[in-house]
Amino acid sequence: MVHGKDGNVLLLSMRRIADLVGYCMTYEFEDVIAEVTGADRVDADDEAGFERSRRAYKLLRFATHSRRVARRLTPSPSVVHLQRDYDLFFPLFNHTHELYALAAIPDWRKRCRFAACYVSELWLHLLPRYLLEQLADFDHIFIGVHHCLEAVAKISGRPCTYMPLAADVLRFSPAPQFPTREIDVYNIGRRSQITHHVLMQLARERQIFYSYDTVAASGLDRNQRTFRVQNANEHRLLLANMLQRSRYYFAHRARINEPSYTQGRDEMSGRFYEGAAAGAVMIGEPPRIESFAREFDWPDAVIRVPFDSPDIGEVLAELDEQPERLARIRYNGVTNAALRHDWLHRIRLVFDTFNLPPTPGMLQREQRLNALANMPAEAWPDEPPTQRRPRARRRPIISVVIPTHNRKAIVERALRSVARQTFHDYEVIIVDDGSSDGTTAFLETMSNPRTKLLRNEQSRGVSAARNRGVAAASGELITFLDDDDALRPNALARLHERMSSDQHLDFVWGGRLIHEMDARGRNIGTREDDWSRVPETLRGSGFLDMVLKFATNSAFTIRRSTFEALGGFDEQLSVSEDRDLFIALASGGYVGAVLPQTIIDVHELVGSLSRSTSLRSGANIDLRVIEKHREYLERSEHRSFMCSYLEAVFVGFLEAGNRRAAMRTLGELRRHGALTVGLLRSYLRHAPEFRALKSSVRYDAIRRISNKLKKVPQRPKA
Repeated sequence: MVHGKDGNVLLLSMRRIADLVGYCMTYEFEDVIAEVTGADRVDADDEAGFERSRRAYKLLRFATHSRRVARRLTPSPSVVHLQRDYDLFFPLFNHTHELYALAAIPDWRKRCRFAACYVSELWLHLLPRYLLEQLADFDHIFIGVHHCLEAVAKISGRPCTYMPLAADVLRFSPAPQFPTREIDVYNIGRRSQITHHVLMQLARERQIFYSYDTVAASGLDRNQRTFRVQNANEHRLLLANMLQRSRYYFAHRARINEPSYTQGRDEMSGRFYEGAAAGAVMIGEPPRIESFAREFDWPDAVIRVPFDSPDIGEVLAELDEQPERLARIRYNGVTNAALRHDWLHRIRLVFDTFNLPPTPGMLQREQRLNALANMPAEAWPDEPPTQRRPRARRRPIISVVIPTHNRKAIVERALRSVARQTFHDYEVIIVDDGSSDGTTAFLETMSNPRTKLLRNEQSRGVSAARNRGVAAASGELITFLDDDDALRPNALARLHERMSSDQHLDFVWGGRLIHEMDARGRNIGTREDDWSRVPETLRGSGFLDMVLKFATNSAFTIRRSTFEALGGFDEQLSVSEDRDLFIALASGGYVGAVLPQTIIDVHELVGSLSRSTSLRSGANIDLRVIEKHREYLERSEHRSFMCSYLEAVFVGFLEAGNRRAAMRTLGELRRHGALTVGLLRSYLRHAPEFRALKSSVRYDAIRRISNKLKKVPQRPKA
């Protein structure tokens, strides 16, 4: 027991057994509570005993189905018996697995008039029900994340409130001394290797003072950078001193580089509260949630920069040219933090919940925070000029054109895949084709100097969207990327290398790994392009034979001059615009090549911008493409391609349920002498009655299970 100054609050702390650097913020909260309330604190210290007890309780809970019986039978860890009563018991937990430490104070409920707890981090898919049941004895539960309030309330049966993180603003604030900001960029914790690489280069060139972690990455996926600390209070003082002397501070949403962990749920991280309190200019990707917009609602609270930002040097140079803006950001950050984001404001929330009067220490701290917030702007130092010069911009080599329409939940995958490229001489042109689901607002949060965002007020179709993107592009080479696909990290490098190796090449494409998805977005199976037997270059009839085997979603890359000479995509075609362009390339004698390696992951989803024969209009449009190029396609050397194309149209009509049009196409195939056994197989596979049969036997589910079984490693034979 660590005794306070005759306070009526009791804390339970994990600081003696959980000493990772990320937990220091929680212990800072405890220290402020003790300072302003005189709280007593019990430090849990029997880690081995708690773990044995927790495992035993878990086993007994599941075996007996009784929380009461499991508690009685579970061996106790070392405990502390309270000697007096308290108004409030307020334990703070870093995560849910620490909840079992409540066993350290067996009589806390009897000795405390009110009981509330704070859990700083928990995720919906990782909620341990047997531990959350421990919360049922509390009067109120406060949680540092917003997405799982309902779930915790349902499991515990207690009211739950979102309580944001905060900081010791009086410690982090640069006022009144205002130390010189010698550190240009401060980047700790999770970081993008792409952004870090650029900043390291600037540091080597002695353009910036860059401070960063040198601790090795950790975790299963090597995305974390954490370490143990000896004294949490000393670490927070060090962090405050560093931030008071930093110009720019990277702040991203929680676990930004672990999307599989967060499962698309955005949450706050402590970086925003620390950075604001210290007056650092925060740059990064904030969470896309309403609570962030409410808590950080002042101008330029965060300069939005993508996590993977190869243009970070240009971003910093541009900001350096705006000293008045930077000074305003620093002033707004500190004053707002003093008024809203000190730990005192979180303590007041707890006290107000139970109608407890504020302590004298709380009122005194409030006065100090108000004095800081009311410090006149004239008392703040001017932003000193910087000598760093921005790098001259030049036209990029590759322009990546991404059309999108109502794909807010998916388009980020494509954008992040471009940002992770090993080839950096590119720009991204995103064309929002009349989205109505908030895609535009989301894309604005992903903007950076390398990205151009264009918007069509009304949807004009994928062809018009791509053409508009090319018109706005600056690159010599144009790479098309669908909004639901992802380039492999070396994709642009390989495309550029191949195009540069032969100045006579007009276009190039690469191999795909196609992920077949069912209507619920589940992976049914995969298939991979095999281009190993294709000649080194293709033109005319040789390329025409490839037209039905790939699409623009093969990271199709074309010289701007070639694309413009062909007039771009035909905007009258809602699908098959890629086939139309490819046939024009073949008839024009343009030279192409294929990269046999897989450079892109393609997701065949309902609503993809890629050509889909399942669209009702698809087969009819394919007939228009054939008619448009009939003179070229009717040549004797192109008979095989013409028959294959007509068979694809036949299948398209079958899938659309248009049997009459399918029979007409069959007549044209007969005219070309192309009635084969393969057509019968196509009929059996795609005719509506046979597709209904496959649906009735849950064909997709069988394929999905079959593919999973193929991935299970076989035991070696004895």
